[in-house]
Amino acid sequence: MKKILCILCFLLMGCGNININTNIDDSLYIGINYPKTNISKLDKKIDKYVDDIYNTFMKKRKDNSELNIDYSYNIVNSRYLNIIIYTYVNNKYQVKSFIFDKKKNKFLNLDDLVTDQSKVDSLVKKEALLKKKDINLDKITYEFSFDDSNLYFYLKNYKLTIKIPLSKIPTKLNIKKDNNYDDYKVIKQTNNPIDYKKPVIALTFDDGPSKYTKEIVEYLNKNNAYATFFVIGNKVNIYKDTIRLMVKYGNEIGNHSYSHKWLTRLNDEELKYQLDETQRIIKKITGYTPVYLRPTYGSINDKLRSKTNLKIAMWDIDPMDWKYKNSNTLASKVIQKAADEKIIIMHDTKKRTLEAVKIIVDELKKQGYQFVTLSELEEVKLLRSYEGKKT
Repeated sequence: MKKILCILCFLLMGCGNININTNIDDSLYIGINYPKTNISKLDKKIDKYVDDIYNTFMKKRKDNSELNIDYSYNIVNSRYLNIIIYTYVNNKYQVKSFIFDKKKNKFLNLDDLVTDQSKVDSLVKKEALLKKKDINLDKITYEFSFDDSNLYFYLKNYKLTIKIPLSKIPTKLNIKKDNNYDDYKVIKQTNNPIDYKKPVIALTFDDGPSKYTKEIVEYLNKNNAYATFFVIGNKVNIYKDTIRLMVKYGNEIGNHSYSHKWLTRLNDEELKYQLDETQRIIKKITGYTPVYLRPTYGSINDKLRSKTNLKIAMWDIDPMDWKYKNSNTLASKVIQKAADEKIIIMHDTKKRTLEAVKIIVDELKKQGYQFVTLSELEEVKLLRSYEGKKT
Protein backbone atom coordinates (compact mmCIF):
# COMPACT_ATOMS: atom_id res chain seq x y z
CA MET A 1 0.00 0.00 0.00
CA LYS A 2 1.40 3.39 -0.98
CA LYS A 3 2.13 5.62 1.97
CA ILE A 4 1.09 9.23 1.57
CA LEU A 5 2.36 12.31 3.32
CA CYS A 6 -0.65 14.39 4.24
CA ILE A 7 -0.15 17.82 5.80
CA LEU A 8 -3.43 19.40 6.86
CA CYS A 9 -3.34 23.10 7.71
CA PHE A 10 -6.20 25.54 7.54
CA LEU A 11 -7.54 28.81 8.82
CA LEU A 12 -9.64 29.75 11.78
CA MET A 13 -10.38 33.41 11.18
CA GLY A 14 -9.92 34.14 7.48
CA CYS A 15 -6.25 35.04 7.20
CA GLY A 16 -3.31 33.81 5.09
CA ASN A 17 -2.20 30.23 4.64
CA ILE A 18 0.05 28.21 6.89
CA ASN A 19 2.72 26.69 4.67
CA ILE A 20 4.70 23.64 5.74
CA ASN A 21 7.30 22.30 3.32
CA THR A 22 8.84 18.94 4.09
CA ASN A 23 11.18 16.57 2.31
CA ILE A 24 10.78 13.12 3.82
CA ASP A 25 10.60 9.53 2.68
CA ASP A 26 7.47 7.45 2.12
CA SER A 27 7.54 5.54 5.40
CA LEU A 28 5.94 8.22 7.58
CA TYR A 29 2.30 9.06 8.16
CA ILE A 30 1.79 12.70 9.06
CA GLY A 31 -1.38 14.71 9.58
CA ILE A 32 -0.86 18.24 10.91
CA ASN A 33 -3.97 20.28 11.47
CA TYR A 34 -3.86 23.56 13.38
CA PRO A 35 -5.29 27.08 13.15
CA LYS A 36 -3.95 30.45 12.12
CA THR A 37 -5.89 33.15 13.95
CA ASN A 38 -4.44 36.40 12.54
CA ILE A 39 -3.41 37.33 16.08
CA SER A 40 0.34 37.69 15.80
CA LYS A 41 1.25 36.92 19.41
CA LEU A 42 -0.96 33.84 19.49
CA ASP A 43 0.04 32.52 16.06
CA LYS A 44 3.75 32.77 16.83
CA LYS A 45 3.36 30.75 20.00
CA ILE A 46 1.25 28.06 18.33
CA ASP A 47 3.59 27.92 15.32
CA LYS A 48 6.60 27.41 17.58
CA TYR A 49 4.82 24.70 19.56
CA VAL A 50 3.86 22.77 16.42
CA ASP A 51 7.31 23.26 14.86
CA ASP A 52 8.98 21.89 17.99
CA ILE A 53 6.77 18.80 17.95
CA TYR A 54 7.37 18.23 14.25
CA ASN A 55 11.13 18.68 14.48
CA THR A 56 11.38 16.33 17.48
CA PHE A 57 9.31 13.75 15.64
CA MET A 58 11.53 13.95 12.55
CA LYS A 59 14.70 13.51 14.61
CA LYS A 60 13.35 10.40 16.36
CA ARG A 61 11.32 8.97 13.50
CA LYS A 62 11.29 5.31 12.56
CA ASP A 63 9.63 3.50 9.66
CA ASN A 64 5.85 3.46 9.89
CA SER A 65 5.81 6.24 12.46
CA GLU A 66 2.73 8.45 12.77
CA LEU A 67 2.41 12.07 13.86
CA ASN A 68 -1.09 13.50 14.17
CA ILE A 69 -1.71 17.04 15.37
CA ASP A 70 -5.33 18.04 15.82
CA TYR A 71 -7.12 20.86 17.63
CA SER A 72 -10.37 22.22 18.96
CA TYR A 73 -11.35 25.77 19.78
CA ASN A 74 -14.09 27.94 21.15
CA ILE A 75 -14.57 31.67 21.61
CA VAL A 76 -16.27 32.85 24.79
CA ASN A 77 -18.17 36.14 24.83
CA SER A 78 -16.46 37.14 21.55
CA ARG A 79 -13.34 37.84 23.59
CA TYR A 80 -11.66 34.76 25.07
CA LEU A 81 -10.15 32.39 22.54
CA ASN A 82 -9.53 28.81 23.68
CA ILE A 83 -7.37 26.66 21.40
CA ILE A 84 -6.49 23.11 22.42
CA ILE A 85 -3.78 21.28 20.47
CA TYR A 86 -3.88 17.47 20.65
CA THR A 87 -0.79 15.52 19.61
CA TYR A 88 -0.50 11.80 18.96
CA VAL A 89 2.91 10.31 18.21
CA ASN A 90 2.58 6.59 17.57
CA ASN A 91 -0.49 6.59 19.84
CA LYS A 92 1.24 8.52 22.63
CA TYR A 93 -0.95 11.44 23.62
CA GLN A 94 -0.25 14.97 24.80
CA VAL A 95 -2.32 18.13 24.99
CA LYS A 96 -1.57 21.85 25.13
CA SER A 97 -3.98 24.75 25.60
CA PHE A 98 -3.61 28.36 24.52
CA ILE A 99 -6.06 30.70 26.25
CA PHE A 100 -6.03 34.23 24.88
CA ASP A 101 -7.82 37.44 25.82
CA LYS A 102 -8.32 39.29 22.52
CA LYS A 103 -9.32 42.54 24.22
CA LYS A 104 -6.16 42.77 26.34
CA ASN A 105 -3.98 40.96 23.77
CA LYS A 106 -2.57 38.63 26.41
CA PHE A 107 -2.45 34.94 27.31
CA LEU A 108 -4.42 33.84 30.35
CA ASN A 109 -3.25 31.49 33.08
CA LEU A 110 -5.55 29.70 35.46
CA ASP A 111 -4.73 32.35 38.07
CA ASP A 112 -6.24 34.95 35.74
CA LEU A 113 -9.50 33.02 35.70
CA VAL A 114 -10.13 31.65 39.19
CA THR A 115 -9.87 33.18 42.65
CA ASP A 116 -8.93 29.99 44.49
CA GLN A 117 -6.62 27.61 42.61
CA SER A 118 -6.31 25.26 45.56
CA LYS A 119 -10.04 24.63 45.37
CA VAL A 120 -9.69 23.93 41.66
CA ASP A 121 -6.90 21.41 42.32
CA SER A 122 -9.06 19.67 44.91
CA LEU A 123 -12.05 19.42 42.57
CA VAL A 124 -9.94 18.17 39.68
CA LYS A 125 -8.37 15.43 41.80
CA LYS A 126 -11.75 14.39 43.18
CA GLU A 127 -13.29 14.09 39.70
CA ALA A 128 -10.19 12.38 38.31
CA LEU A 129 -10.34 9.72 41.02
CA LEU A 130 -14.00 9.05 40.22
CA LYS A 131 -13.12 8.47 36.57
CA LYS A 132 -9.91 6.50 37.10
CA LYS A 133 -9.53 4.66 40.41
CA ASP A 134 -5.82 3.91 40.01
CA ILE A 135 -4.77 7.47 39.17
CA ASN A 136 -1.72 8.86 40.98
CA LEU A 137 -3.06 12.10 42.48
CA ASP A 138 0.44 13.32 43.39
CA LYS A 139 1.48 13.38 39.73
CA ILE A 140 -1.54 15.16 38.24
CA THR A 141 -0.69 18.09 35.98
CA TYR A 142 -3.13 19.62 33.55
CA GLU A 143 -3.94 22.13 30.84
CA PHE A 144 -7.25 23.98 30.95
CA SER A 145 -9.86 25.74 28.85
CA PHE A 146 -13.33 27.10 29.46
CA ASP A 147 -16.60 28.01 27.83
CA ASP A 148 -19.58 29.98 29.13
CA SER A 149 -20.63 27.14 31.44
CA ASN A 150 -17.67 24.96 32.39
CA LEU A 151 -13.97 24.68 33.03
CA TYR A 152 -12.20 21.80 31.29
CA PHE A 153 -9.01 20.23 32.59
CA TYR A 154 -6.87 18.00 30.35
CA LEU A 155 -4.69 15.72 32.44
CA LYS A 156 -1.24 15.56 30.87
CA ASN A 157 -0.24 12.11 32.08
CA TYR A 158 -3.60 10.53 31.29
CA LYS A 159 -5.97 10.65 28.35
CA LEU A 160 -8.59 12.19 30.57
CA THR A 161 -10.70 15.36 30.55
CA ILE A 162 -12.38 16.71 33.67
CA LYS A 163 -15.37 19.07 33.37
CA ILE A 164 -16.27 21.32 36.28
CA PRO A 165 -19.19 23.79 36.16
CA LEU A 166 -18.18 27.43 36.57
CA SER A 167 -20.90 27.68 39.20
CA LYS A 168 -18.68 25.60 41.50
CA ILE A 169 -15.64 27.85 41.11
CA PRO A 170 -15.53 31.61 41.84
CA THR A 171 -14.07 33.31 38.75
CA LYS A 172 -12.39 36.65 38.14
CA LEU A 173 -13.70 37.08 34.62
CA ASN A 174 -17.14 38.36 33.72
CA ILE A 175 -18.35 35.38 31.68
CA LYS A 176 -21.88 35.65 30.39
CA LYS A 177 -24.01 32.77 29.21
CA ASP A 178 -24.14 32.64 25.41
CA ASN A 179 -27.55 31.46 24.23
CA ASN A 180 -26.78 31.65 20.52
CA TYR A 181 -27.05 28.44 18.56
CA ASP A 182 -27.13 27.37 14.94
CA ASP A 183 -30.45 26.19 13.56
CA TYR A 184 -29.76 24.44 10.25
CA LYS A 185 -32.32 23.51 7.66
CA VAL A 186 -32.03 20.46 5.44
CA ILE A 187 -30.50 21.37 2.07
CA LYS A 188 -32.48 20.70 -1.11
CA GLN A 189 -30.13 19.18 -3.68
CA THR A 190 -29.80 19.98 -7.37
CA ASN A 191 -30.63 17.03 -9.61
CA ASN A 192 -27.90 15.84 -11.97
CA PRO A 193 -29.27 14.48 -15.27
CA ILE A 194 -26.96 11.69 -16.48
CA ASP A 195 -26.89 9.86 -19.80
CA TYR A 196 -25.64 6.43 -18.78
CA LYS A 197 -24.70 5.63 -22.37
CA LYS A 198 -22.07 8.38 -22.40
CA PRO A 199 -18.71 8.16 -20.56
CA VAL A 200 -18.67 9.12 -16.89
CA ILE A 201 -15.81 9.94 -14.55
CA ALA A 202 -15.77 10.69 -10.82
CA LEU A 203 -13.77 13.51 -9.26
CA THR A 204 -13.14 13.02 -5.55
CA PHE A 205 -11.43 15.38 -3.12
CA ASP A 206 -9.82 14.56 0.24
CA ASP A 207 -8.79 16.54 3.32
CA GLY A 208 -11.04 19.59 2.92
CA PRO A 209 -12.82 21.79 3.19
CA SER A 210 -10.33 24.63 2.83
CA LYS A 211 -10.39 28.19 1.59
CA TYR A 212 -10.13 26.82 -1.98
CA THR A 213 -13.08 24.45 -1.75
CA LYS A 214 -15.84 26.98 -2.31
CA GLU A 215 -14.30 28.12 -5.58
CA ILE A 216 -13.97 24.51 -6.73
CA VAL A 217 -17.63 23.88 -5.88
CA GLU A 218 -18.74 27.00 -7.71
CA TYR A 219 -16.66 26.17 -10.77
CA LEU A 220 -18.08 22.66 -10.93
CA ASN A 221 -21.59 24.06 -10.65
CA LYS A 222 -21.07 26.50 -13.52
CA ASN A 223 -19.90 23.60 -15.68
CA ASN A 224 -22.63 21.10 -14.75
CA ALA A 225 -20.01 18.93 -13.09
CA TYR A 226 -20.37 17.09 -9.79
CA ALA A 227 -17.89 15.56 -7.35
CA THR A 228 -17.56 13.72 -4.05
CA PHE A 229 -15.83 15.59 -1.25
CA PHE A 230 -14.31 13.47 1.53
CA VAL A 231 -14.20 15.94 4.39
CA ILE A 232 -12.36 16.08 7.71
CA GLY A 233 -14.95 16.30 10.48
CA ASN A 234 -13.19 18.93 12.56
CA LYS A 235 -13.20 21.34 9.60
CA VAL A 236 -16.93 21.14 8.95
CA ASN A 237 -18.07 23.77 11.45
CA ILE A 238 -15.49 26.25 10.23
CA TYR A 239 -16.53 25.82 6.59
CA LYS A 240 -20.20 25.08 7.16
CA ASP A 241 -21.36 27.47 4.42
CA THR A 242 -19.11 25.69 1.92
CA ILE A 243 -20.35 22.30 3.08
CA ARG A 244 -23.96 23.36 2.60
CA LEU A 245 -23.13 24.73 -0.84
CA MET A 246 -21.62 21.38 -1.81
CA VAL A 247 -24.89 19.64 -1.10
CA LYS A 248 -27.05 22.37 -2.63
CA TYR A 249 -25.20 22.09 -5.95
CA GLY A 250 -25.66 18.31 -6.14
CA ASN A 251 -22.27 17.13 -4.92
CA GLU A 252 -21.76 14.24 -2.53
CA ILE A 253 -20.06 14.37 0.85
CA GLY A 254 -17.98 11.47 2.11
CA ASN A 255 -16.40 10.68 5.47
CA HIS A 256 -12.62 11.09 5.77
CA SER A 257 -12.44 10.73 9.58
CA TYR A 258 -12.69 13.44 12.21
CA SER A 259 -9.01 14.38 12.51
CA HIS A 260 -7.17 12.33 9.87
CA LYS A 261 -5.80 9.73 12.23
CA TRP A 262 -4.44 6.49 10.85
CA LEU A 263 -7.70 4.56 11.16
CA THR A 264 -6.29 1.05 10.92
CA ARG A 265 -4.17 1.69 14.02
CA LEU A 266 -7.02 2.83 16.28
CA ASN A 267 -8.80 0.80 18.92
CA ASP A 268 -12.54 0.24 18.56
CA GLU A 269 -13.54 3.24 20.67
CA GLU A 270 -11.26 5.70 18.88
CA LEU A 271 -12.29 4.40 15.45
CA LYS A 272 -15.96 4.74 16.29
CA TYR A 273 -15.44 8.34 17.37
CA GLN A 274 -13.49 9.26 14.23
CA LEU A 275 -16.28 7.98 11.98
CA ASP A 276 -19.42 8.67 14.02
CA GLU A 277 -18.53 12.23 14.99
CA THR A 278 -17.90 13.09 11.35
CA GLN A 279 -21.24 11.56 10.35
CA ARG A 280 -23.01 13.47 13.11
CA ILE A 281 -21.64 16.89 12.32
CA ILE A 282 -22.26 16.59 8.57
CA LYS A 283 -25.83 15.44 9.24
CA LYS A 284 -26.39 18.32 11.64
CA ILE A 285 -25.24 21.02 9.23
CA THR A 286 -26.61 19.68 5.94
CA GLY A 287 -29.25 17.09 6.74
CA TYR A 288 -27.21 14.74 4.53
CA THR A 289 -25.75 11.45 5.78
CA PRO A 290 -22.59 10.22 4.01
CA VAL A 291 -22.55 6.68 2.67
CA TYR A 292 -18.88 6.50 1.62
CA LEU A 293 -15.65 6.41 3.61
CA ARG A 294 -12.25 7.29 2.17
CA PRO A 295 -9.77 5.71 4.61
CA THR A 296 -6.95 7.98 5.71
CA TYR A 297 -3.64 7.32 3.95
CA GLY A 298 -5.49 4.79 1.78
CA SER A 299 -4.96 2.28 4.59
CA ILE A 300 -7.62 -0.44 4.82
CA ASN A 301 -7.87 -3.77 6.64
CA ASP A 302 -10.49 -6.33 7.63
CA LYS A 303 -11.08 -4.72 11.00
CA LEU A 304 -11.94 -1.35 9.47
CA ARG A 305 -14.28 -3.01 7.00
CA SER A 306 -16.02 -4.89 9.80
CA LYS A 307 -16.44 -1.83 12.04
CA THR A 308 -18.31 0.40 9.60
CA ASN A 309 -21.35 0.18 7.38
CA LEU A 310 -19.94 2.91 5.15
CA LYS A 311 -18.83 1.91 1.66
CA ILE A 312 -15.05 2.03 1.28
CA ALA A 313 -14.10 4.32 -1.62
CA MET A 314 -10.64 4.00 -3.15
CA TRP A 315 -9.48 5.46 -6.49
CA ASP A 316 -8.01 4.71 -9.93
CA ILE A 317 -6.17 7.92 -10.91
CA ASP A 318 -3.87 9.82 -8.53
CA PRO A 319 -2.01 12.86 -9.96
CA MET A 320 -0.31 13.25 -6.54
CA ASP A 321 -1.27 16.88 -6.09
CA TRP A 322 0.24 16.67 -2.60
CA LYS A 323 3.63 16.20 -4.31
CA TYR A 324 3.60 18.00 -7.66
CA LYS A 325 3.14 21.77 -7.53
CA ASN A 326 2.41 22.63 -11.16
CA SER A 327 -1.31 22.71 -12.03
CA ASN A 328 -0.65 21.91 -15.71
CA THR A 329 1.36 18.84 -14.71
CA LEU A 330 -1.44 17.67 -12.43
CA ALA A 331 -4.09 18.20 -15.08
CA SER A 332 -2.01 16.36 -17.68
CA LYS A 333 -1.59 13.34 -15.39
CA VAL A 334 -5.37 13.08 -14.99
CA ILE A 335 -6.30 13.73 -18.61
CA GLN A 336 -3.80 11.17 -19.95
CA LYS A 337 -5.23 8.42 -17.73
CA ALA A 338 -8.89 9.39 -17.96
CA ALA A 339 -11.26 6.58 -18.91
CA ASP A 340 -14.92 5.70 -18.51
CA GLU A 341 -15.98 4.83 -14.92
CA LYS A 342 -12.62 5.84 -13.40
CA ILE A 343 -12.28 7.57 -10.02
CA ILE A 344 -9.85 10.48 -9.58
CA ILE A 345 -8.40 11.46 -6.20
CA MET A 346 -7.28 15.04 -5.52
CA HIS A 347 -7.05 17.34 -2.50
CA ASP A 348 -9.08 20.55 -2.26
CA THR A 349 -6.55 22.10 0.12
CA LYS A 350 -4.21 23.51 -2.51
CA LYS A 351 -4.46 26.34 -5.01
CA ARG A 352 -2.69 24.27 -7.66
CA THR A 353 -5.46 21.68 -7.39
CA LEU A 354 -8.09 24.36 -7.90
CA GLU A 355 -6.35 25.50 -11.09
CA ALA A 356 -5.84 21.92 -12.27
CA VAL A 357 -9.53 21.13 -11.79
CA LYS A 358 -10.48 23.91 -14.18
CA ILE A 359 -8.22 22.46 -16.88
CA ILE A 360 -9.40 18.88 -16.24
CA VAL A 361 -13.10 19.67 -16.32
CA ASP A 362 -12.81 21.85 -19.42
CA GLU A 363 -10.81 19.27 -21.40
CA LEU A 364 -12.68 16.13 -20.37
CA LYS A 365 -16.06 17.71 -21.01
CA LYS A 366 -14.85 18.44 -24.54
CA GLN A 367 -14.07 14.74 -24.81
CA GLY A 368 -17.65 13.92 -23.83
CA TYR A 369 -17.19 12.96 -20.19
CA GLN A 370 -19.85 13.57 -17.55
CA PHE A 371 -18.56 14.34 -14.05
CA VAL A 372 -20.56 12.36 -11.51
CA THR A 373 -20.58 11.59 -7.80
CA LEU A 374 -19.62 8.15 -6.54
CA SER A 375 -23.25 7.25 -5.89
CA GLU A 376 -24.14 8.32 -9.42
CA LEU A 377 -21.23 6.28 -10.77
CA GLU A 378 -22.64 3.21 -9.04
CA GLU A 379 -26.07 3.92 -10.51
CA VAL A 380 -24.59 4.18 -13.99
CA LYS A 381 -22.78 0.85 -13.55
CA LEU A 382 -26.00 -0.82 -12.40
CA LEU A 383 -27.98 0.56 -15.33
CA ARG A 384 -25.34 -0.58 -17.77
CA SER A 385 -25.24 -4.01 -16.18
CA TYR A 386 -29.03 -4.29 -16.39
CA GLU A 387 -29.07 -3.20 -20.02
CA GLY A 388 -26.29 -5.66 -20.80
CA LYS A 389 -28.27 -8.52 -19.32
CA LYS A 390 -31.34 -7.55 -21.36
CA THR A 391 -29.38 -7.79 -24.58
